[in-house]
Amino acid sequence: MVEEHLTNDNEFWGEWIVPVTPRNSPAFQDNDYWRGRIWGPTNFLVYLGLREYGYEDVRKEFAEKSNKLLMRDWLAKGYIYENWNAVTGQGDDVENSDRFYHWGALLGYINLIEN
Repeated sequence: MVEEHLTNDNEFWGEWIVPVTPRNSPAFQDNDYWRGRIWGPTNFLVYLGLREYGYEDVRKEFAEKSNKLLMRDWLAKGYIYENWNAVTGQGDDVENSDRFYHWGALLGYINLIEN
């Protein structure tokens, strides 16, 4: 699953990770809530799976990418988003996304665990 799907740029990997809908799914283009967005809880669970099964290089890159996504707008605006756009990395770019949502901080917690 890791090599074939998670690290596949046509599905879940890329600059901004990990969308809850694969990039090659028609639903991904909706970019609406659970269709194509990145969520902190999902990233956190995937990260824990990578820790459990020993994908060290993928895990480290996953942690870096998750932290980069969180810190970009935290440092610039002080926002921790509910979810993010998997293409642009923007949060709060759709009507039903909140710019102050606690579970988005799980992206930073990944980095704390990793380091």
